[in-house]
Amino acid sequence: MYTRTFVFSRTQRDEIFEIEKKAGNQTPKLGQVIVNGVPKQYTEILPPGRESRYSDARTLIKGDMRKIKFKTREDLE
Repeated sequence: MYTRTFVFSRTQRDEIFEIEKKAGNQTPKLGQVIVNGVPKQYTEILPPGRESRYSDARTLIKGDMRKIKFKTREDLE
């Protein structure tokens, strides 16, 4: 029920940055998740059974989102 997969995709990151820059945001941000004590950027949080639509997406961490430390893009602004 609370299991989520945090993924990162360069293609998706580039799309997010392009959209943000068109909207006037010169410093777009991505979400951040802690993986083995190291903060990493993620582009998407997926529910169980769903895969990213981006072929270059890689899994950063998977587990109970109540136990994973993360910040959304909105939290970082």
